[in-house]
Amino acid sequence: MKINVIILSLLVLSAFCGCTDKYIDDLYVEPDASFKIAQDSDKSFFEVFETVNFKSTGAGQNFVIFTGDKGHVYGESGATGYAATSDGLFSYSYQEPGEYKVTWVASSIKDDGTIVSKSSESTVVVKATNGGLDQFSISNFYNMAEYSNSAYEAAGKFVDGTTVVCPLIFESWKKFSLLSKLKKLTTTFRLASSLANLYWIDPTDNTEYELVSGSTATRVVSFTDASGKLAVQKFKVVTASGNTTEYNMAALMIPEITSFSVNVGGTDYKATITRETASYDKFDAVLSLPDGTDLTSLKPEFVVLENNSSLTDGTNYAVTVGGVNQTSGVTSVDFTSKQVTYNISMSLLGNSDPKYTLSAQLIVTIK
Repeated sequence: MKINVIILSLLVLSAFCGCTDKYIDDLYVEPDASFKIAQDSDKSFFEVFETVNFKSTGAGQNFVIFTGDKGHVYGESGATGYAATSDGLFSYSYQEPGEYKVTWVASSIKDDGTIVSKSSESTVVVKATNGGLDQFSISNFYNMAEYSNSAYEAAGKFVDGTTVVCPLIFESWKKFSLLSKLKKLTTTFRLASSLANLYWIDPTDNTEYELVSGSTATRVVSFTDASGKLAVQKFKVVTASGNTTEYNMAALMIPEITSFSVNVGGTDYKATITRETASYDKFDAVLSLPDGTDLTSLKPEFVVLENNSSLTDGTNYAVTVGGVNQTSGVTSVDFTSKQVTYNISMSLLGNSDPKYTLSAQLIVTIK
């Protein structure tokens, strides 16, 4: 409720009661704008959308609070305040992170119609655990045959509060020239506040592009560097109050063993590899070997992501079985159980930061 409405109400009260100044005089309370943030325990900050309770510790006939966020900054032209209850209580939730100067106004009216008001200030700190970005994904760019041609969306995963990775499928990279598409992508996202904006910072010249979720009009984001390799990109969320949070985001390829074979008696036997339909990072390989093959010490040969030079140079991934590192065509593996799980982890090429690492599994079954 606007403060001028409150003041108008007081003037109406004055006119209504003008017949008895003594009655107004009896109602008058010397304003005291003291107030506190009434929480169960001391807090240094509040989360976005968390309820903040304010309580008058002073006196007055009416109380108005200016919460300090956009449109409610005390003293600014056109700013509005909110009316507290008659006993000086008010609750509020901030839509976005920031540091807000809260102003509490206590007022009373004298018997001659004069309105007396006093104000005091306090600061409320509001934070968002993820800085204001709730969700992020690279929008539909690949129709997956194994999923009835449904569109795959690289949904971002928060590694920490300001680091996001978007898993990509190698098949899309191969068949649909994703390498070029990654230079101009549509992004879908959700911010903690409808008043905030998301920007991509072009690493070539530091130009900031404001993005609109799901809009092809802002299809400008590149997730590759000048050489065509996947690279970390910088984004930032800017709130209406001017609070800025920067994010590092990367499109990462889900690691995948794309070829698996065993040589028996001079003949290479290749496995048939399929992706599990319930997961994007689990694969099954079925390998048929001649009857009587000694399975105690096979030396499988494998290839990761077809040795694509834009994704790997052979040093940015590790393949293990039971915690033991595997080297293609060298490491012996006991397949007497007829089923062995290969684990593979891969980091971003040219970036050793463990934040930019994805893992996958290949379960090899001997038939």
